[in-house]
Amino acid sequence: MSNPADIDDLANWDGDYHELCLELDRGDDVQLQRTLDAVVRVAGIRASRMPTVAAELREHDGARAVTGRYPGGPIVCGLYLNEFPEEGLDQLTLFLPGNALDRIEQGSRSLEWLTGIARETYPESRFRLAVIGVELDYVSTAELAGRIPEKRGVGYLMPVAGELLHFPAND
Repeated sequence: MSNPADIDDLANWDGDYHELCLELDRGDDVQLQRTLDAVVRVAGIRASRMPTVAAELREHDGARAVTGRYPGGPIVCGLYLNEFPEEGLDQLTLFLPGNALDRIEQGSRSLEWLTGIARETYPESRFRLAVIGVELDYVSTAELAGRIPEKRGVGYLMPVAGELLHFPAND
């Protein structure tokens, strides 16, 4: 049987990515490091081939790892950083590949699990916005202009007046 926690099994990395994208301040390596540390700890990431220092993450295309805290058991996961200098933001993404999720029970709970990671990470990270969904397109707080779409195919976590508000996908 295939092992969904095998980093070297290329088939694990196929399929749609179930993603958590965290919007951070552009070029703020202190915030990026706090967020990276919190995500690694909260998600139980281990057995990784990833930089653990923010500056190194900026130099790599992405990182592969295993999370031991997924409800269905250990599973491969990945992290990557997108930089958007024009918008003044960075976006750290944690993802679970669809094929690996298909190989374990409870794969359908991935978005709920990623939402929990965002909630637990927020006190240390203080991200601007979290977007949770499958194969996400880039979305920023500036693009949203403080308004969450009434019908949305993705979930959002947005800090408002010091409180983290959750707007689940509803479409």
